[in-house]
Amino acid sequence: MNVLEALRDVSPIPREKRLWSIATIAAYVELEPSYVAQEIVCQPDFPKAIRWKDGAKPRWIAGEVISWFESRKE
Repeated sequence: MNVLEALRDVSPIPREKRLWSIATIAAYVELEPSYVAQEIVCQPDFPKAIRWKDGAKPRWIAGEVISWFESRKE
């Protein structure tokens, strides 16, 4: 089995389990990435970022981010 065949057999990652970057979070909430970086992800109750190794860019679990924003609806 080659790599392409193996990839076809893999189930897609559910949206809520995907890892989002600041740019993806910004697109989701229709804000500038710089604003998201400076004002949102630094909130004390915002979901914790995941870093695979030192120096890696942070990623957030999509479902946690979505839930955080949903909890702030007025």
